[in-house]
Amino acid sequence: HRASARALVDAFNVLRPGEVEAEVVDVWTEHAPRPFNNFVKNYQYLAQRPLQWRLLYGFGRWGPFRRASNEWSNMRCRKPFQTMMEESDPDLIVSVHPLCQFIPLRVMRKIARKTDKKVPFVTVVTDLNSAHPTWFHKDVDKCFVATPELAKMARYHGVREEKIRIHGLPIRPAFWSSVEGEENGKPGIRRSLGLREDAASVLVVGG
Repeated sequence: HRASARALVDAFNVLRPGEVEAEVVDVWTEHAPRPFNNFVKNYQYLAQRPLQWRLLYGFGRWGPFRRASNEWSNMRCRKPFQTMMEESDPDLIVSVHPLCQFIPLRVMRKIARKTDKKVPFVTVVTDLNSAHPTWFHKDVDKCFVATPELAKMARYHGVREEKIRIHGLPIRPAFWSSVEGEENGKPGIRRSLGLREDAASVLVVGG
């Protein structure tokens, strides 16, 4: 998620140099009280224990558990999140994490009532063909997804059609800016790499 956030910031700097001031904030680690500020550590722990991860992920998809978890998190984290957002005073909020919709949107509604300033809220889903329901919230202004499958999921979870954009995943400018600047675009890059210009190329990555 942090890599996606950094990719968006770098893209702003490339496409709109000097016009956009962007800040990456890990609201849970930096601003939430215990135990919520340990989400990253807990994720690393669960990543090594697939069965426990699968159980927690499944419970999180269950509506009653998800709503109870959201309300508990809201009671503990709303005030520090609101303080951070009021101090930042953003003109746009972009979420690249499934747990950064419910509370931030509720906080921004409260701030809007107090200041009469409506800040656009955008979700960029960083999964491909399936995603946890917490990614999707009907009150976002725009929801960017990578595939038609996720667009269908967004609609299922209440996001209106006009708010959904299918636009791929955020990637670092190093993967696309050189293509735009290379002489003759992709054919020029193919030649520089010794690849055939008349054949499809497949890049296989893993992680």
